[in-house]
Amino acid sequence: MTTQPDADKLVEPGGRANETEAAVLRRSLAEHGTHAMRLDHDLRTPLGTLAAALDLLTSTEARTDPGLRHETLCVMQRQLTRLGVLANELNALARGLQASSEAPAAKD
Repeated sequence: MTTQPDADKLVEPGGRANETEAAVLRRSLAEHGTHAMRLDHDLRTPLGTLAAALDLLTSTEARTDPGLRHETLCVMQRQLTRLGVLANELNALARGLQASSEAPAAKD
């Protein structure tokens, strides 16, 4: 796991520019953290649905009912598509964090 920068280290006594940079960094980290927590929650929903659908597919009822089997497979396909979208969001979040950590420091 990547270590987050410590915004307080940017602040020097009486350094207004550094205090502003630290505030911007704190806000950015809080936004990224909120986004990451939402993604975590959003990832669990399709995973739970896929687990339930897999259990259903292995049931005797699904093996003998082609309509139920088809419906369950459609649900699984929708959830896999949703996971793909969420993976793209996670990738964008990671790129944003990487870009912000590689941004050149502001000059005084």
